[in-house]
Amino acid sequence: MLRIAAFLLLLTFFFPTLPVRADDAAKFIDLTAAVSPSTLLFYAKLKHSLTGDMREGLHSGLPLTFTFTIKLHRNARGGPGELVAEHTFQHVISYDTLTDDYHVHLEEHNNRNQVFTDAASAENALNTLSGVPITNVGRLIPNNTYTLRIKADLYHKSLPPGLESILPFLTWDDRRIDWQTIEFNYQSVKP
Repeated sequence: MLRIAAFLLLLTFFFPTLPVRADDAAKFIDLTAAVSPSTLLFYAKLKHSLTGDMREGLHSGLPLTFTFTIKLHRNARGGPGELVAEHTFQHVISYDTLTDDYHVHLEEHNNRNQVFTDAASAENALNTLSGVPITNVGRLIPNNTYTLRIKADLYHKSLPPGLESILPFLTWDDRRIDWQTIEFNYQSVKP
């Protein structure tokens, strides 16, 4: 067991993972908060969310799970303010090798499932956050500034069982998006 650990340690020094180019890093784009008559909604798209390894695993029959966390704060003078709402939800994509189609599960929309015959449409559904309900408009105070933060865990490749305790400092191709923020002023709309 010690030989295996030493071998893996040497591999990490001689064959380090290649850094991700800044333009290939996963990120959110087009972050928008909007108000419907009863709900604050969030919209965004993911860019560069899938790597070659992730696509390869997907086509081998392994589902991919994206976990999103959204927090809404009412801003206070000189600080982040009160937490108004927090949601965590997932998008899951799987590939059916028998029927040659993609299944996308969207947890934030009452666990809606969609089936696609082409990869591009399935990836678009996986990468799109459209009308994610954040909170009831009644919880928002007019003429206040709010901060909406979002992050995502896109991929986690772990060590085989047993090696995690020997080499706890190694991470293998974790893919995540750190907190991104939008700030907006809420103005109530009188009918």
